[in-house]
Amino acid sequence: LGSGTFSNVFLGEDRNRNQFVLKKLKMTTTIDLEVYEREIDSLKACDHPNVLKLIEMCENVKGQKFIVLEYAGHNLR
Repeated sequence: LGSGTFSNVFLGEDRNRNQFVLKKLKMTTTIDLEVYEREIDSLKACDHPNVLKLIEMCENVKGQKFIVLEYAGHNLR
């Protein structure tokens, strides 16, 4: 879907064909880790119709961190 300073963003699909957003974080410094932790805390605390809902956070065996968010689709009006 895109790429930014802190992450690459992909569209995923689970076994039930539900789509989701997967953010693969590009953490290279401790400041990046702090930004990641602040984003997680903000998403956990937020319940607003205009903010994507946090589904899960995970880390693979290589230590790469991921955020899984709901997918809003292309119609954002």
